Amino acid sequence: MAGFGVVKGFTKAYDHIVMDELCHNCLVEGARASTKNIHRFTHLDNKAAEEILKDLRSKNPDVGIVVITEGMYSMDADFTNMGEL
Repeated sequence: MAGFGVVKGFTKAYDHIVMDELCHNCLVEGARASTKNIHRFTHLDNKAAEEILKDLRSKNPDVGIVVITEGMYSMDADFTNMGEL
């Protein structure tokens, strides 16, 4: 419920969410409960996330954009390069 609540609390219906396609289901459900503007990027592909962000910002200069990923994905024990992202 914490992941769901954090996403729901930070996001308004008109905001956009950009998230890794392998984010935990609680984060996905929080996103779905918050907005219809959800954009998924290939797992751990920061360049793909960047392209989505550039496109969104150019088309929607005034909306909020929340980027969601996980520090470590427990199923595969891989992790996000947070500094790059």
